[in-house]
Amino acid sequence: MIDRIKYLLIVFGVFLLVVYCVYYALFKKTDEIGFLGAGKIGRQVFIQTMNEYGIPDIEVKSDFFDHNILERIIIGEPLRTTIRFNIQNDQKVIFDRKMTEAYLNQPYNIITDIFRGKIVMQEEYSLSSKELINMIKNNRIVTIEDLFAGLGFKRFEIHIKGVPQHIVIIRKTRNVGHVGGE
Repeated sequence: MIDRIKYLLIVFGVFLLVVYCVYYALFKKTDEIGFLGAGKIGRQVFIQTMNEYGIPDIEVKSDFFDHNILERIIIGEPLRTTIRFNIQNDQKVIFDRKMTEAYLNQPYNIITDIFRGKIVMQEEYSLSSKELINMIKNNRIVTIEDLFAGLGFKRFEIHIKGVPQHIVIIRKTRNVGHVGGE
């Protein structure tokens, strides 16, 4: 009897694994590509670049670490469609909607002026900074929010020492989902 139960559990486990693999290969969204061509890897590189060359006392992050390792393995890693500015200084700064919108409405070149060399957009796709700037101009990108939308970000968040202050849903984001395999 125990051998029969073990056998049924193994068969059921294999069946679940096959179902999960078929789901992952055929239906699970594994990336979203912004209209400028950036996928989750390009967005992560952009976030790291912003963090490296950006404003002191502001840590730029994505939603990647909002999910524990088990979620990232079983469900799939986040697509990094959230860009988060986490202000670390001790000044009492309250970011209201007007301040956040004022930042998002600034010209995009405040950010793109730091671009040099090759810009990683996806795992095996990169552009020269000049090519990306031309794409930005051809897509009528004017503001920082437009740039974030073009890269595929859906949310912009302001946090102060890890506490959410303001969240903006980025307008004009038109991502194309990539399904199956990495």
